[in-house]
Amino acid sequence: MIDFFQYLFLAAVIYWIVAIYNKPSSWTYYLQFMPVFGFIRYMRLQDTPAEAWHTAFTFGGLLAAGAIVICLQQRIVMNRIYLGANAYLMLGASAFLFDMPTVLKWYSSSQGGPFFTMIAIIGLLTTLFTKTGFVGKKGLNKDAVRYGSFLLLAATFMALIWSIQNASQGIMVAVVVPFIVLKFIQKQMKYHIS
Repeated sequence: MIDFFQYLFLAAVIYWIVAIYNKPSSWTYYLQFMPVFGFIRYMRLQDTPAEAWHTAFTFGGLLAAGAIVICLQQRIVMNRIYLGANAYLMLGASAFLFDMPTVLKWYSSSQGGPFFTMIAIIGLLTTLFTKTGFVGKKGLNKDAVRYGSFLLLAATFMALIWSIQNASQGIMVAVVVPFIVLKFIQKQMKYHIS
């Protein structure tokens, strides 16, 4: 029986193929969130997910590092939310590879806490130290970037709080739903802030 994550992964792959076919120059954008879907897909293929975390994080972390390197070489403005998700995967991979028990304990204690914390850290760093801010859009004046970035950062902290408070509700409620809402808010800000 196929579950929700398999449908989600299949839909994402079809969407990527169609989007890249329609606009071949957009492949680097889609490359940025492949590590997250690769990680999820790997975990869903396993019969015993608890035993597969090490390999899944290593696989996802390597994909994330590769995606970031390619995006840096292409000199594109990376999507900040995906950058945070990729940082989450790379930190998880590092924790398994270099035996970091504190990080592993943090990752195992909360489904979405570390995930949204890494997005918030990337959001804060990009808000304070980059021209395009957390919003990640070129061509905006400095005040618009700051305003949009702080709004998106506030939304990220709300997603973090939601995720921690709803950790017992499962990954769909604690991680997937707030992630989708956060992506929607980011997309709206990119289109409406000027």
